[in-house]
Amino acid sequence: MLLGLLLLAAAPAAGELDIADPAPRSDDDLFWSDGAYLMSVYQIEKGLNPAYWLKRLGAWPPTEAGNLDALGEPPDSSWFVGRHGRRRLSAAELARGPGMEPPAFPWIVEKGKSTGENPGFVARDALGRRLFVKFDPLGRPGLSSNGEVIVSRLLHAAGYNVPAVDHVWVDSAAVSLSSKAVTRDRYLRKRPMTPADLEAVFAAAARSPDGRFSAAASLALPGKPKGPFGYLGRRRDDPNDVVHHEDRRELRALQIFSAWVNNTDTRGGNTHDAYIEEDGRRFLRHYLLDFSASFGSGNAEPKPYYEGHEYAFDPAIVAASWLTLGLWVKPWEKTPAHEYPELGPFPSGHFDPERWKPAFANPAFQRLTPADGFWAARLAAAFTDADLDALLSLGHFPTPGSREHLLRALIERRDIIARRWLCSREVSSLDEPRLDSGRLVLADLGKRGGCAGGTRYRWERTGAPGLVTTRPELDLPPDFSGAVRVRIRRDGERRWGRALKVSIELFDGRPAVAGMSR
Repeated sequence: MLLGLLLLAAAPAAGELDIADPAPRSDDDLFWSDGAYLMSVYQIEKGLNPAYWLKRLGAWPPTEAGNLDALGEPPDSSWFVGRHGRRRLSAAELARGPGMEPPAFPWIVEKGKSTGENPGFVARDALGRRLFVKFDPLGRPGLSSNGEVIVSRLLHAAGYNVPAVDHVWVDSAAVSLSSKAVTRDRYLRKRPMTPADLEAVFAAAARSPDGRFSAAASLALPGKPKGPFGYLGRRRDDPNDVVHHEDRRELRALQIFSAWVNNTDTRGGNTHDAYIEEDGRRFLRHYLLDFSASFGSGNAEPKPYYEGHEYAFDPAIVAASWLTLGLWVKPWEKTPAHEYPELGPFPSGHFDPERWKPAFANPAFQRLTPADGFWAARLAAAFTDADLDALLSLGHFPTPGSREHLLRALIERRDIIARRWLCSREVSSLDEPRLDSGRLVLADLGKRGGCAGGTRYRWERTGAPGLVTTRPELDLPPDFSGAVRVRIRRDGERRWGRALKVSIELFDGRPAVAGMSR
């Protein structure tokens, strides 16, 4: 059983069935769901559900994620492949991300960019690759491209599927227009793209003193595009899509990563399903897109200070302000107004990852449980200060002090996340069970989270009296099989925390870890 779990973890998409080509899903389907439905109707439906309030009051257990293996992990799949949290990536591997050769000039523009706030286009480079190009806004080189380049690689290292994105300096003389290039007018009607349209793109883009333009170039994803996947429900024409998206641990945990980097544009419209063929099987791979609204970027301009604290339309905030006649001072209103042109406002003060909100309500984020938060915090804590500095080396920071500010804020926000979930009494901080010469050894991730004080561990196992130790280790009989439960208590705490259960079974006469539950 354990061997099967390990093999599953080693093979991306190993459990995906060969499926028929599903019908494309239109992006238009999410205009309603991302906006009106999830921001209003879904919230009302949730508020009218008694189970929701019982869970909020702690009288009803939360609904745990539905895509977990025997060790409480989401197995590697077409949604998520464990990387940095399982095997430390080198600085070069972190910087490489999904990997692509730098875009080669000259470029031929094939299509205008009809959605989004930033100027851009779709082009073919000198190697024939299709690129989605998004320029930084005028006067703010790095504002949107820093999020695209840095956050995409951070999420890739964590395990998510993302496109390969590079920061590039574009010489307009190396860009020409295809005779078949098209764009859309303000009414989204298709028409030929003209040289004037291309000039308008460059006129709105940030440029360097030598006249080149700052942009993020994203390599087109492989496979046949099948539209976005959304964060609620599941795709009915995909036999592999058996778990509702709001109950997938990796999508719930994305709330923590999004809060960490303040990516407020995490909605269904910024996802992508691709129908691919791999190892003789055809299936959908699920991607996250568009990270330009990270840090303090609002894409074409710095984001307002309320973003990350409130939804674009937040009935609860509106009601609270109305009931207090506007006297309620919101936490974000106390935030210092200092910002850098290439970052926008990105403080670490008043950062509360649990209360953080994207611009659009996200059902997966709203179903986050302590166990989901622990899993995400464990992955976030795997990024050292040096790892984050290596990722920031890919960005563009022309203002003195801006890179240092971003690094400091990311470190502080990561540490806040680690303390919140790795030191929580809502879920055991013990993890990574292994057997070593007849001894069960666990890692106390609370120490990585900076939990204060010493720790004691109370053990209970089949056929033996309870035992308290000062290390997360327990000697076991040579032929032991059964369950071991362990609770922790740190200095200053009056009660033991929640139990972690480790199941041990005999395989060919030798004990091995077969499962774990919190």
